[in-house]
Amino acid sequence: MVLIDPKRQVGLYMIENDNSGERTFQYWRNDSAARYLMRHKDLTAVFEKLSEYDTLFLSGISLAILPDKDKFQLIDALKALKQQGAKIIFDGNYRPKLWADKQTAQMFYNLVYPIADLALITFDDEQLLWGDANIEVCRERLLTHQIPHLVLKDGANGCYHTHKRETLHIPTTPIENVIDTTAAGDSFNAGFWLVG
Repeated sequence: MVLIDPKRQVGLYMIENDNSGERTFQYWRNDSAARYLMRHKDLTAVFEKLSEYDTLFLSGISLAILPDKDKFQLIDALKALKQQGAKIIFDGNYRPKLWADKQTAQMFYNLVYPIADLALITFDDEQLLWGDANIEVCRERLLTHQIPHLVLKDGANGCYHTHKRETLHIPTTPIENVIDTTAAGDSFNAGFWLVG
């Protein structure tokens, strides 16, 4: 049993793994602190502090859980930080249950793609959101946003890194005994940025 203090913003996450290491998530995050990010009592100071960082990371989930007004405000703040020299990394991470409808998600993604210096995109998610016929169609659609570094993750097929219209396919290394895939995508994202 978990008791949640109604005076605090708390999120609860549970992960269950199947025999192949694939995970299923259960979330209780309607009152998580992240949902109230743009309502911080000293938001100006928060973004002044963020201006000291050279790289900022945004996930589609972080965007999805905000009220629409806050989404616009966050995107405007990120644009301002980008103009000050910050690099913006966007992990699409589309989760249909977090959005009112596809059209709303598409609208906000189309506002974020153009400010991304690096987009780390999972093809399955994009296909679900946009209905792309294949990975090439997906890549061409995303490149219309002039994203300097685009990484399309394609599960067991590896990933595709596009920079200056040149695409490199990076295959996966098969793992026979997968125990837990939790944070595999996050680890990939962190490693790609550090090594790349």
